[in-house]
Amino acid sequence: MSSTLTSPYRVGEGVVHLTITVGDGQLGTSTVMLGTERIASGEAIDVDVGRGLEITGNVLVCTTAVTDILPETNHTSVTYDLTGGLQPRKFIQLEDIDPDGTIVYLAVFTFTQ
Repeated sequence: MSSTLTSPYRVGEGVVHLTITVGDGQLGTSTVMLGTERIASGEAIDVDVGRGLEITGNVLVCTTAVTDILPETNHTSVTYDLTGGLQPRKFIQLEDIDPDGTIVYLAVFTFTQ
């Protein structure tokens, strides 16, 4: 099972920052790529992506695998917080999955002026 989100993100001159949070008490791990360079990976993502003018035109790809570990619910979510651009933006992906299943969330952000 998978879920995909794509969106532009308008940058300015400041440093763009990304935080990824796996919600609902589930277990998840992420990998973040800026173009072909891996800039972060792990359970907790809190990373400076780069200065807006330097990353304009680049694509940020976030892959997060979330596993259902709670017997009470099969709800999963991933929240992406992007700051440092013209406006802070929050993106949320939500899915119910099979008990004890895993879902791969993909988020693709294109940096624009």
